[in-house]
Amino acid sequence: MFVLAAYTANMVSMLLKQNGAQITSITEAISLKAEICCQVNQEAALLSKYPGAAPFLRVFKKRSEVLAGIDIGACRVAIASTEELEAAHAAGQHCDKAAVGDPLLS
Repeated sequence: MFVLAAYTANMVSMLLKQNGAQITSITEAISLKAEICCQVNQEAALLSKYPGAAPFLRVFKKRSEVLAGIDIGACRVAIASTEELEAAHAAGQHCDKAAVGDPLLS
């Protein structure tokens, strides 16, 4: 499973993955028809750049729900900022996830 990292404003988007996952890009996730968790405020920008993702998006209101979406099986990949992932790692959470690939959105 993967986590896709997306940033708003001055943030840069990155793909994050769960350790052992095989998906390495959002285009690969879309081609595999993998569910993609994202926060509601990221949905429009993501669909603008990757319209093929629409059927696979699982949209959450809270940031904390996005990474948890992978853990509960709602999605195989997710959009989150690397800052969010680093903060989760510092708190001992989601340590099984890592950033991969090129930036998605900026």
